[in-house]
Amino acid sequence: MTALARSRPATRHPRWWVAGGAAAAWVALAVLAATSGHNGHGRMGPGEWALMCFAMTTPLALPAVRHVYHNSIRRRRQWAMAVFLSAYNMVWWALGGAVLMLAAVLPVHVLAPQVIAVVMLTVAALWQLSRTKTRALRACTRTVPLPPQGRKADKACLRYGALQAWRCVVTGWPLMLLMALVPVPFVAMAAIAAFMYAEERTRLGRQMARNAAALLAVAAVGVAALG
Repeated sequence: MTALARSRPATRHPRWWVAGGAAAAWVALAVLAATSGHNGHGRMGPGEWALMCFAMTTPLALPAVRHVYHNSIRRRRQWAMAVFLSAYNMVWWALGGAVLMLAAVLPVHVLAPQVIAVVMLTVAALWQLSRTKTRALRACTRTVPLPPQGRKADKACLRYGALQAWRCVVTGWPLMLLMALVPVPFVAMAAIAAFMYAEERTRLGRQMARNAAALLAVAAVGVAALG
């Protein structure tokens, strides 16, 4: 087998190790859910938030990772992808750190988890119909020019990673904060991840914003009724 033939799989699937890392994070989340002794978990700590964010949001960034790969020279492609992902995840981790810190300081613990869930699901339903979310969803598919090498390339990858993460934060922050503040079953977490992927990465998902808003509103009513 020639060197060219050996390189073709990596060229066709440059994101394999990124997708593998996300899959491993999902396995770790499943193990945590199985060993917790119930069908959910308590309020997250920083480590759990970081693991959940990597599992749920990294698949959203795979097209951007591929863009980084193909716009970098060969010897620094893996490095460029790692720089991009570092910036991308740091934005999500910073958001979680701020939320968890506020939750520890503010009297959030006096509210029942069902109350928080109803509020966040209602906010998510309303946010689903906002122009800000619509614009962010459209922006999620956009790319930016990237220098192929040098410090300018590293800075551009950092900026692109932070920008892409911010777009995702704008689209999905109510549901992500819901999972940070109240116990959420693993199955519900997986469903939310699938929903976020569909609306950001599929045309059908982006076209079903109003239907999704109705489903979130129904979920809020259901949690209120069961609570």
